[in-house]
Amino acid sequence: MDQNWTLATILDAVGVPQSEQFHHIPITSIQTNPHHCSEGALFIVYPFVLRHLGYERERPALLDAVASGASAVVTTLSRNLFQSPVPVLRVNDIYAVIAKLTVFARQEFAGRVIAITGSVGKTSTKDVIANALSQFGTTHKTLGTENSIGLLCKTIVNAPKTSDFLVLEIGSTESGHINRIRYAPPEIGIVTFVTKSRHREIYGGDSEILKEKLSLFDHLTGAKIAITHETVVEQDRKERNLLADKDINRLITVGLSDHNDIYCTDIRFDGVKSQGVMHVFGTRYPFRLNLPAPHFVNNAMYAAATASVLDLSVEKAIGSLTDITLTEQRIERSRVRLNNGDFEFIDDSYNNGADSTRALLKVLSYRTASRKVFIWSFMGGYDERAAEVHAAMAAEIYATGIDSLIFVGDKAKDVCEAHQFPEFTNFPDWPSLALEIPNLVKANDLVVLKNRDLKNLTNMSEVIKKLGDCYPAGQWKIEDNQA
Repeated sequence: MDQNWTLATILDAVGVPQSEQFHHIPITSIQTNPHHCSEGALFIVYPFVLRHLGYERERPALLDAVASGASAVVTTLSRNLFQSPVPVLRVNDIYAVIAKLTVFARQEFAGRVIAITGSVGKTSTKDVIANALSQFGTTHKTLGTENSIGLLCKTIVNAPKTSDFLVLEIGSTESGHINRIRYAPPEIGIVTFVTKSRHREIYGGDSEILKEKLSLFDHLTGAKIAITHETVVEQDRKERNLLADKDINRLITVGLSDHNDIYCTDIRFDGVKSQGVMHVFGTRYPFRLNLPAPHFVNNAMYAAATASVLDLSVEKAIGSLTDITLTEQRIERSRVRLNNGDFEFIDDSYNNGADSTRALLKVLSYRTASRKVFIWSFMGGYDERAAEVHAAMAAEIYATGIDSLIFVGDKAKDVCEAHQFPEFTNFPDWPSLALEIPNLVKANDLVVLKNRDLKNLTNMSEVIKKLGDCYPAGQWKIEDNQA
């Protein structure tokens, strides 16, 4: 955010009548979490975030924001429910305010804007691209997975207008969501992958999911560069042929086949890092990627593509990827020290779909730990296909060579019991597992957490990390202890 913004600037942007007293109240950030407010923050009541935080009404959130130091708050409440020491701005439509602020901030932003969407890989691609671009100038990116429209607004408004690059992650849970990027149109749009969704009934079918993701390319501006994976192009050719009608100046494809603009050869993955050769528009670049899954090579190719089209050094961009940290709970590796030895903990608990589970199982297939402990729970959103999907996934988990499967809940208990896992333990809920986990994890284990308590009652990741002294794993892996 431009440090010269005041409450008057905000009110002008959204067209709200203002009092003279508002002119000199400096605003340095937009916040949607009341606990993240401090002096200079404008707190906007955003229902999506408040529900996630457990607020059932606006008033407690407003009180918490003011108590945290917010300089002003925006609410839809029509009457004064409490005495506030800071201005309380009342609006009829909070989403209209969010949209107008986003448009205003995008018009003020002078740097290059890159937007990323897809069924999987959005957050990791955002992290990798932002890391690469930071080698060339000041870079601002979506924090964590704040990819809804209200949090898109927060990201772009809070970005310093003098930043060189802004990397946005755009999410979608139903048709039409991605069209909201029109409030902050990017120059470069990236669609990572399009897969069959758990929520295809909401979209109206898998073909509509493809249409939704590719709609990002309808809102490009300036250079109008579209980047996507070869599988997306092939899927579109078979199903909709939507790319042919997009108003884009340049389509760049990445993948493993040599007909792509960017592809990789000689890839080697040792369980914690990848290396090989990346071919970028005909030029070879050796790479080493210190990220613990082979699919992160795709993220690296998106970063190389972005650097190339921005006329930046591809070699420098690729070189930056030897040292990078991703958003937490994406195959996040830790070393936990018990009294009698260490165990390795892989936290991949954020995503709970079948595709991300298969990607994790592929990683585990490269690992040779003496004992692999897999903590899994019911994957929501599959409706009438749930039994079929979980039965197939249980078979894949078994085939990976998991030594101990810990399943939380009872919805898929039967399909797990159908396989002859060396050890199988079922817990009715996460709190029950939290009580017993110290007895289930041993030194020299490779412990993997997939899926999480969606009700936010138990942070199992923190429970596991607190079993001993916990450190980032780096290049260490549990096999090193067993050599």
